[in-house]
Amino acid sequence: MNTIMHKLYVEKYLEIRNLKVFIVDGSYIRKNISNDFTNFGQHYALDFIPENELWIDKESNPNEIDYFLKNLIVQRRLMKGGKSFLEAVISGSEAEKKERAKSDLAKKVAYLGLNEIAEKSKKEKIFGFFDFSVWIVSGELVRNSLYIDFTAGGHDRVYDFIPKGEVWIDDDLSGKEIMYVLIHELHERRLMIKGRSYVQGHNSALRVEYFSRKNVFLAWFILLFEEMMNSFIRKEIILTNSEAILADGIGIIPTDTLYGLVASVYSEDAIKRIYDLKGRDADKGLIVLISSMKDLEIFGIKLTSKMKVFIKKHWPGKLSIILPFNKDLFPYLDKTNGTLAVRFPDKKDLIKFIKETGPLVAPSANPQGMPPAKNIVEAQNYFGNNIDFYLDGGEIDSLPSTLIKIDGEKISVLREGAVKVDVI
Repeated sequence: MNTIMHKLYVEKYLEIRNLKVFIVDGSYIRKNISNDFTNFGQHYALDFIPENELWIDKESNPNEIDYFLKNLIVQRRLMKGGKSFLEAVISGSEAEKKERAKSDLAKKVAYLGLNEIAEKSKKEKIFGFFDFSVWIVSGELVRNSLYIDFTAGGHDRVYDFIPKGEVWIDDDLSGKEIMYVLIHELHERRLMIKGRSYVQGHNSALRVEYFSRKNVFLAWFILLFEEMMNSFIRKEIILTNSEAILADGIGIIPTDTLYGLVASVYSEDAIKRIYDLKGRDADKGLIVLISSMKDLEIFGIKLTSKMKVFIKKHWPGKLSIILPFNKDLFPYLDKTNGTLAVRFPDKKDLIKFIKETGPLVAPSANPQGMPPAKNIVEAQNYFGNNIDFYLDGGEIDSLPSTLIKIDGEKISVLREGAVKVDVI
C-alpha cells in the first residue's frame, strides 16, 4: 500500500494550517484504488484519502484548481462536523459556483443562451458516424456556465445541454484517460438508449471501465465495439420496436412535443389497450402521427388547394390538425363524427420510425387527469410492465402541440400549444 501511495502523489500544491493539498495521479488511482475518484476528493467522502489531505487530479486544468479547492474545503468541514455527504456536496458546489462566476471566462459568455454556450464549448470532433459524434469540449466552460459537476465526460442521455447524438469528453483528460472515459460514456449511453435507467447504465459502465483499465490491449477492442454500437443503435432500436408495433404492441416513445403512448392505426386491439391503460374516455379521439403528407391518403383525407398551402406552412411541425376523413376505413378511430386529428412531426428519428410502422396513434404518456410524463422514469411509474417497450429520449419538457380544426374554409384554434397559428 505504501508503494501505491508513493506512486500516486505528483506534487504538494500547498499547505493550509495542518491540511496538505496534493496534486495526484488520478489515472493511477482509478486503476489501482478506486474508480470513484474524479477531479478531486477528501477523506470524509473517500476514506482511502488520509484525513489531513486534500487531493486534486493532475488532469485538472490549472485554472480550475482553486475552484476545486474551495469546494473541497467546504465539503470536508461540513462532513467532519457531521453533515451528510449530500448536504456537503451541495454547499461545496455553491461555494465553487460563486468563485467561478467571478472568472473572465464566465463573464464572456454570460450574455449567451445555453445552446450557444454548448456550441462554444465544443473544441474538436474526434469521431463521427451517421448522426452520432464524439467531441472534446472545454470542461472549464461547461462547469462555469452549464453544469458545475460535469466530470470527465457525458452524453445526451444524461445532460439536456448536450445535443442529441453527442458524447462530450473533458479537454482536461490525457490521451490514455480519454479512452477509458469514452468507453464508460459510450457503454452507459448504449444501455440507456435500450431502456436501462441511469443507475443501471452507470454501474455497468463502471465495471466495463475498470476491466478496460486492467486490460489495456482489450480496451481498444471494447472502445471500437462501443463506438460502432452507438453509431448503429438508433437503426437497431427502430427496427426492433417497429416490429413490436407491427405485432399489435404498444410503446412509449419521445415525440416532437411530449412522450407519446403509441400503437399502429391498423391495430384496433392495441388502440383499445391504450384507452384502457390511460383510463381515457371512449368518446375522446386520439392524435395520429404521419411520416409525410402523402399518408393523409391512407385515411381518405382530401385537401383543397387553399388547405394545402396553409398546411405546408406549418408541417412538419408541432401543429395537430383535425380534418374530415373517411370513417369507414377506420371506424374505431372515429370519435368526432367523421374527423381525425393528424400531425406530421418535425423530428427525424420519429419520422424514420413511422416509416417503418405506418401511421401511429400517439396520445401523451399519462393516465387521464395526470400530467404528461417528462421522462422515461415517470412513464414507467405510470404504466410499469403494461407497455411492450420504452424508448428513452431524455427529459422532455415541452408544450403539447397546438390543435386546430379545419372545416371547409374555416380554421379554428381549439388548443393553444407549442406553435402560434394565424387563422384564416
